[in-house]
Amino acid sequence: MRICLIVLGVIAILTGCKEKKVTNPLELFHKADIINGNILPIEGKVIGNPISIQIIDSLILIMNKNSEYYLDVFSKKNGNYLGASIKKGRGPKELSRAISIDRSEHNKSIDIFTRVPKKVNTITVKNLFQDTSFVPVKTREFKIDDGSCYHVKRTKNYFIGTGSFSHGMYAIFNSEGVLIGNHGAFPSLQKGQNLESRQKGRLFQGFLKVKEGSNRFVFATNCSEILEINEILHDSIQEIKKYHYRLPDFLMSKNRVVKRKESIMGYCCLEASDEYIFALYTEKTLKEYMSNPFVADNILVFDWNGKPIKRFKLDIGLNSIAYDKDSKSIIGIGLSDELFLIKYELDI
Repeated sequence: MRICLIVLGVIAILTGCKEKKVTNPLELFHKADIINGNILPIEGKVIGNPISIQIIDSLILIMNKNSEYYLDVFSKKNGNYLGASIKKGRGPKELSRAISIDRSEHNKSIDIFTRVPKKVNTITVKNLFQDTSFVPVKTREFKIDDGSCYHVKRTKNYFIGTGSFSHGMYAIFNSEGVLIGNHGAFPSLQKGQNLESRQKGRLFQGFLKVKEGSNRFVFATNCSEILEINEILHDSIQEIKKYHYRLPDFLMSKNRVVKRKESIMGYCCLEASDEYIFALYTEKTLKEYMSNPFVADNILVFDWNGKPIKRFKLDIGLNSIAYDKDSKSIIGIGLSDELFLIKYELDI
């Protein structure tokens, strides 16, 4: 009898110590720190329809959807509106179909990626207001014979792209934009869901961010819960860490992949510092996000080895975030009666 009780006790201890299976990104963190932000004063202009926000040097850049210019520029110091920059169009000093902006060259210039044609335009801060347009320091064009790039980012020695390719999840380019090769496998779909590589590229779209001064990068998908950290090593992809949870819910329509509105929205934005990755996340569905894109109220913090560091629960929902090196804080775009900027001090 005594032996049986001992055996049962051991079983109970082992069962209690068994690690709970993680089913979504929030469960990677033991708890959430609830934090409140401070609204930043903005003077001289109302924020329009923002796509993203970026902080470079002493400036806050807001990429605008419904405007004659791509960027509205504000002073980080006092919130004053400084002007608009980078005119939309097909002229000699204009850009067409710009997708994203990123810091580059030690926080003194920005990279702007355009979808058509697929180019990265490097622009110094001092040239942002030259002739109310811009003069690029350098322009690199990226050509894919068997697919299309959705995002291209600069690493230390390469450029890394995501998109719809005939094979591979990522495209590696050299420093001049010449394709080296496609690498990486897409997440495994459920049994019976058979898609070609290009279709998977359309399904697993998301956000790409690079650790400054290195060849390490992070990719997180929207309408799902996929986050991967990789490094380019010897012209190939080396996996550092990956978290694959809920996959996109989709259907096929005339050979096109269509995400169902019931899909979880998941990751809404990525930002990074030299030490950490900041992932803006929501459990809202795509349908809820489409009716109000200011719903993401979690910032999940990882280090560059993929270790979960901290989860912050925000007092409001955001649609985009940027990291401020000087104050080691996050600035996001929120919505109440009107759009506003809000700053969060992160105790990491």
